[in-house]
Amino acid sequence: MDLAIGSSTNVRALLSELFFMPTNDTFLINPSKENNSLFSLADKAATKLYSTLPHTPIIAIGYNFSYELEGNETFNFKPDFNLSRLERTYNDIKGKALSNSTIKHSLSLDNYQHLNLNLSFHSLEEKLFLLMNYHYQADNNKTVINEALGKFHEFYEHSKLISSKLITTEVKH
Repeated sequence: MDLAIGSSTNVRALLSELFFMPTNDTFLINPSKENNSLFSLADKAATKLYSTLPHTPIIAIGYNFSYELEGNETFNFKPDFNLSRLERTYNDIKGKALSNSTIKHSLSLDNYQHLNLNLSFHSLEEKLFLLMNYHYQADNNKTVINEALGKFHEFYEHSKLISSKLITTEVKH
């Protein structure tokens, strides 16, 4: 168990190979490794937590996945992280695009009425990342909460599909 005490207290406990991380406004459950049985266990833990504490307000439920592109991997499109088309506007406001930038797209997915999928293409120094957030804005709505629970493995598999469509390997000549 990790415990940091200060202006904000952080607790992280490892139980059955799941990290449990409560904060003032969130409760994270994170499998310690990629493993289907751990994904199922994470879903069961979240569902059990909800059924045990039914009066706890739930504002949102999200499933987050990230991929760091490695070696000769790149996005299958050329993102303009510097937004060169805005260079003149930036100059007018005495600004300049930083090398660390994010391009974000929000999507709806078929068959998920209450889900927003947020895709972020992130550049940090020389590294590229694909970040995926499957977001349910629940606002304590039991229908949305019940639709959202139990989707970890399903969205993990979907995130692999997304990465296979958006990340390619460059062939070096």
